[in-house]
Amino acid sequence: KHIICEKSVTTSFELAQSLLDSCKKNKIKILEAFSFRFHPQHKKINDLVKKDFSGFNTFEGKFGFLSENKDGFRFKKNLGGSGLNDMGCYVVCASRIIFNQEPERVAAHFTIDPDTGIDIEGNFVLFFPDGKTAFGSYGYNNLYQSTYSVWGKTSLVELTRAYAIKPNIDSTILVHTDNGKDEIKIPWVDQTQIMIDEFSQVINSEKSPTFDYEKDLLYQSKVLEALRLSNNENRIVHLDELN
Repeated sequence: KHIICEKSVTTSFELAQSLLDSCKKNKIKILEAFSFRFHPQHKKINDLVKKDFSGFNTFEGKFGFLSENKDGFRFKKNLGGSGLNDMGCYVVCASRIIFNQEPERVAAHFTIDPDTGIDIEGNFVLFFPDGKTAFGSYGYNNLYQSTYSVWGKTSLVELTRAYAIKPNIDSTILVHTDNGKDEIKIPWVDQTQIMIDEFSQVINSEKSPTFDYEKDLLYQSKVLEALRLSNNENRIVHLDELN
């Protein structure tokens, strides 16, 4: 069977490599289910940045909410419970999409819950080529946030509902310039249905994928692994340290 698997697919880069090797051997396609990336608002931001603005080099993303139920699956370490796997991963993925590059090195600091042993909040920096930088924050002890912004020489472009959008709610892109603030409305779509439809069409050879599913899964897991290593060893980690 071809596979759509909820993010994060694995808890380690090594496991991701093993999984992808198995899929390739058995001619199976696998998609990591970051459904948010199929929402057209992200393409609109990419188009705005490329066409109308210059020098954008700073990304800032936040994803978090208040979750105090430590009996829930999110706090079960043996089930892959982790704020990074659950929330921080979205910010990592979004920065990779917007910059259309992979980071060269990372730095991270996590707060570990003493009762469960999982990271319940964290902050990190991803250093991309050409001086581009992404700052990310996530946490279970926070007011709900699902945002990212891209900051350039002449503007700041912001999404207030970047990752999870309630049904029938339009998206709003805020464009801040010296002349004030403009709003661009993006009509609601079912991003999960778009993802499923594309995957179905791809496995039926009806269209080409909008991105390389397997390669993206591998690089995403590699960045998360580097962030874990950075936190554990309290240092900047270069991605080429990971095989």
